[in-house]
Amino acid sequence: MGRYGDSLQMLTECSELQRRVLGPRDPGYAVTLNNVGICMEHRGNYEGALSKFLECQEITAEALGEDCPEYATTLMNAGMCRLRLGQSNEACEKLKRCLDVRRGLFGASHPYFASTLCSLGLCLEALGLFSEGIAAHK
Repeated sequence: MGRYGDSLQMLTECSELQRRVLGPRDPGYAVTLNNVGICMEHRGNYEGALSKFLECQEITAEALGEDCPEYATTLMNAGMCRLRLGQSNEACEKLKRCLDVRRGLFGASHPYFASTLCSLGLCLEALGLFSEGIAAHK
């Protein structure tokens, strides 16, 4: 098991430094925010993690656009975090958007597309949409 407490402290310090040096709208800062969110998620702090993922998503969209791999990753992370929080409708919206972006970037036979499709299937199943969830897994 990882030492997420130590990691979170170091990542938080790093993000504060990057915010000061690079600025709050820099894509490098956004990547670190994403990593802070992942660490928080591993520690069970889903609300805190979601906040970081959404901030990262906003910065990434602004700096790099909404049709890039980095933006798709923020959608995936926010979607899965929302699913863990029981926010299945919102999670499915994020995952569907991620699926569209990844289809456009990589095509429907790429592993990133497949993993997003699998996650969307889990989300649909959580909503009780079993036939749609099963179809997404095929």
